[in-house]
Amino acid sequence: MMTTNNGGLTRLNGRAAPSKPTQVPFPALAFVLVTKMTEKPMTVPELAERWGCNEDYVHEMIESGRLRAFTLGGKIRRGNCRITHTAVSEFLSPPAADHVELETALKGFVYFVGHGQYLKIGFTALKDWRRRIASIQTNNPERVRIWKVFAADMATEGRLHEALNAYCVSGEWFNLGESGKAAALAMMLGFHLVFDGGDTDVA
Repeated sequence: MMTTNNGGLTRLNGRAAPSKPTQVPFPALAFVLVTKMTEKPMTVPELAERWGCNEDYVHEMIESGRLRAFTLGGKIRRGNCRITHTAVSEFLSPPAADHVELETALKGFVYFVGHGQYLKIGFTALKDWRRRIASIQTNNPERVRIWKVFAADMATEGRLHEALNAYCVSGEWFNLGESGKAAALAMMLGFHLVFDGGDTDVA
């Protein structure tokens, strides 16, 4: 219950409090702090859309420690993490010594893996590209096999998806056939072939 006495104090549940709100000595600083506190963090899909990349790339940057993320409870897992705008700014504007590392981070490997007639064309920035491909096997009931892996960048993956769109069956999965495979390999001429698996199982 709130009452006011003649001393100019407002009582809230029997406790005295100033009748006027306390003024913030540094309003500009207060504005900055409030802005930061009310800044809505982004989900992985939202950040991927903003960057024009796939969600796997964002997850890999988080898992590698290059991009800070948080969760409201429990361990950070795919699907439950959030990224602040401050963390994004730190990632995109690292110290001068990290510029070369950032440039390298935007490069990686374009891989072709799949089962039966279906191939997934994806990109990973992880140095250990086998780890990324192993995660595809974990989420797939069929035995996944590695066809080709090239040293390339994310833009190359995007060009492949666009050029082979007629063969796309879902997301990054394609039913290329012999003609589609030939077209894909023609686009990868000039890129370093890291692994030629043929029908090598993902181990």
